[in-house]
Amino acid sequence: MSLHSWANLAYSSVAYMKVSVLIPAYNAEKTIEHAIRSAQNQSRPPDEIIVANDGSADGTSACAGRAGATVLDLPRGNGSIARNQAAKQASGDLFFFLDADDWWLEDKIANHLAAWEQATRSTVFDPSIRVSLAGNEGSTMGRGPDGDVPWQDFLERRNWAGGSSFSVTRANYFGIGGFNESLKRLQDVDFLVRCAERFGPARRINPSCTKYLVSASGVSRSTRVDDDAIRTALAGWPFASARQKAKFRSLIYICFVDVTPFPQSLSSWWEARSRWYEPRFWQALIRSIKVSQAVSRQQS
Repeated sequence: MSLHSWANLAYSSVAYMKVSVLIPAYNAEKTIEHAIRSAQNQSRPPDEIIVANDGSADGTSACAGRAGATVLDLPRGNGSIARNQAAKQASGDLFFFLDADDWWLEDKIANHLAAWEQATRSTVFDPSIRVSLAGNEGSTMGRGPDGDVPWQDFLERRNWAGGSSFSVTRANYFGIGGFNESLKRLQDVDFLVRCAERFGPARRINPSCTKYLVSASGVSRSTRVDDDAIRTALAGWPFASARQKAKFRSLIYICFVDVTPFPQSLSSWWEARSRWYEPRFWQALIRSIKVSQAVSRQQS
């Protein structure tokens, strides 16, 4: 954000909104400090950073405390429960969520505040760039032009950008009851869909200020599709048609093919067969083969 834009924003009402950064964390002692520092070093710093330690068995709690965050030590639950507990403790008007192994570029908060200043909406998000453990950048999640994203697009067009990408007002967050605590997976997509259906379209902004670490330890990086999570999410969307739900289910399987080595990806590829007519279906299979080749090179 330019100095001129930031100066204009400083005089707006949104600029005075209290910002809370909420970080769910489980066994994240190796990455939690990096995540916290990326929030602290914002051009518009947050007013508070709360780490919800989800029953970690390592030094996550101590690392987060030394880094300057407020730490909630919770019994082991899941990411949805941890986020909701952090939100209940937060005092901010605007909530930002940051996974414990992801990080932000320095203008993340300022760019979101500028977008919130323009109009009322359900959430604001920026695309997330996948980054490997080796530091190599990959594909971008949730990419597209600036503008409104209705709830239907989250079901049909793979417009979600990950749990570290969006901000939401306190009112909207509690207006839909926060995250669905029955969900250990897909909770971010479920939240965006329900919030956009209730309060109007989300707002996508560019450029990306979110880095999304792709690692074997992350729940969302697992190569196993959780059919129970899909059914639970769909059951909470009575506003969606059977056709829209079928499209979403197929799209989820395509996403798993994207990140699963071949031939393990074939089961998910088959489940997504309702989209055989789309180029992305075959592109996902090609990416799966490339993932397999990359794994083979790392093991050799």
